[in-house]
Amino acid sequence: MTTPDTPRPVSEHLREMRRRIFICIGALACGALAAIPFQDQLLAFIMHPLREAFGPEISLVALTPFEAWIISLKLALVVGAVIALPIIIWQAIAFWAPACRNRSPRATPILILALAGMFLAGAAFCYKLILPGAYRFAAANMDDALITFLPHASAIVTFTLRLLLAFGIAFELPFIVALLIRLNLVSPDRLSRARPFVIIGAFILGALLTPPDVITQVMLALPLMVLFELGLLLGRWLARRRRACPAPSHLV
Repeated sequence: MTTPDTPRPVSEHLREMRRRIFICIGALACGALAAIPFQDQLLAFIMHPLREAFGPEISLVALTPFEAWIISLKLALVVGAVIALPIIIWQAIAFWAPACRNRSPRATPILILALAGMFLAGAAFCYKLILPGAYRFAAANMDDALITFLPHASAIVTFTLRLLLAFGIAFELPFIVALLIRLNLVSPDRLSRARPFVIIGAFILGALLTPPDVITQVMLALPLMVLFELGLLLGRWLARRRRACPAPSHLV
């Protein structure tokens, strides 16, 4: 008789993984299709911080005949991924959960909401503070007499989406730190001793992900440091509350 703790063959785990990947792809496709009718609103959303810095008359320039179509597809896929994010997280947790001891199914919806909420909080932080500050910095350092600014549509959309996704992922740092502690891969004391390196890494990451001005770099580095401390507190609490969750049996 098969019980939840009975090891299953690798082929069964692979079939389950494939099924869950197909569910994630289906959710992504449905989300992308739902976003297609709102392409104009999405593009206006992308351009809003740019127009705040350079004026409402600014417009994007396409350099190829198919660029507008490619941008629409890119926006639809990104929005579809955001819409499908809770389902993707749910499938990942459902695949991992059978290997965890003392698991609480009631905590899963809370964890999904927390992960999705922190991602959206990071994207909102970037949209409200980082992007306007970056564009204002660029506008203040542009000489109108020598340079005519014609924003390339693909470059602006890619730059905006990259920053939004980067900040959304960065705001998951508390859960990443807590998970490392929960899996017993690193101890809270060791992470505490690594705090100086985390601070240096936060500023390096801020320099890599943000435009070349100190203000926006600091505006990313400081939240990362705060999020690291929150993850450390959460990890300490989990370490005290229950034993570490082992890796799935098919990965051992």
